[in-house]
Amino acid sequence: MRNKAVIWAILSAFLYAIYTPIAKILGIQCPPVYLTASLYLGSAIGLICLYYLFKDRFDTGEQSVSLNDLDSLVLMIVLNIGDGILLNLGIKLSSAVSMSLISNFEIVATAVICGEKITKKLWLGISVIVIASMVLSFNFSSLKISWGIILGLLATILWGFENNVTKNYQ
Repeated sequence: MRNKAVIWAILSAFLYAIYTPIAKILGIQCPPVYLTASLYLGSAIGLICLYYLFKDRFDTGEQSVSLNDLDSLVLMIVLNIGDGILLNLGIKLSSAVSMSLISNFEIVATAVICGEKITKKLWLGISVIVIASMVLSFNFSSLKISWGIILGLLATILWGFENNVTKNYQ
C-alpha cells in the first residue's frame, strides 16, 4: 500500500512539474482562461477514468456531500479558478522557469495562512523562498517589476487560501 502511495505521489509531482512548460507553449495560441478550463476538464476526465478503473477500491464509506458543504465547495471552486487563471496569465507574461520556481511560494502562503506551526528549519526554507521570489520578481536589466511573477505570487496566495479551505473542510 505504501509503495502505491509513493507511485501516486511521484506521478502527481511529475504531472505538476510538466504543466508550466506545456502551458507556456500552449499559451502562445490559447488564452489563459481556456488553459485553466482545459486543465480542470482534463483533471475531471482523468479522475472519472480512475474512478471507473478502480471503482471497487473507492468505496470508503465516507459521507456524501450535502447542502451544508455548498459554501466551502463554491469557495474552493472559485479559488481554484482564480489561481489557475492568475497562474496561466503569469506563465504567459514571464518565463516558464521563473514561474516553476515561483510556484514554490505556495508553501509560504499555505503555512502563513493556515497558521501552521513553523519550525526554525521551515522558517529558513520560507526565507529562501521569499528571497528567491523577490529576486525573480524584479527585472534587474530594466529596473522594473515582472507582472508575470506578481500574478504568479497572487496565484500561489489564492492556492494557499484554497488549501486552508480544503483543510478546514475535511
